[in-house]
Amino acid sequence: MPRRRILPSGTFMCAVLLAINAGLSAVLDDQTKKTDAAANTTGENFINKNVAQGALAFYFLFNCMYSFTYTPLQGVVPVEALTTTMRAKGLAASGFIVSAIGFINQFAGPVGLQNLGVSLHQNIKWQELTRRSTSTFTSSLDGTALRLSSGTSSVSSRRAVSSR
Repeated sequence: MPRRRILPSGTFMCAVLLAINAGLSAVLDDQTKKTDAAANTTGENFINKNVAQGALAFYFLFNCMYSFTYTPLQGVVPVEALTTTMRAKGLAASGFIVSAIGFINQFAGPVGLQNLGVSLHQNIKWQELTRRSTSTFTSSLDGTALRLSSGTSSVSSRRAVSSR
């Protein structure tokens, strides 16, 4: 699979699909508020079924594109970014971290979405896309590995600036 061509185009498509989903979700939210306000007086339903189905469809399309773009990289990036002596420990740590985050998403995600609303989920996905795109588009995997091994990554330089 040509990772270097799929990553930029897949990330762009994820951003487009997420933007469409966010727009349709905002329209649906406005319609829901109108319906809730009218339910007390007239009982009218202002929710357009096509908007709701479109928001749902673009949510699934976004997740399909996200999986297509980033799933093949999950096992490759830790191996290519680490030295030979650190690869086994890095893969073990990566597996543990991914499983722990999946566990938290499974059980804490619904509570957070219920308390904070749909915009939280869209905001997290958007931040994840922008973080991945800025960290991976700037250089190749070899360049990223070199930058991480030399200690001049953007994360370490931010820490150095913030600790002053």
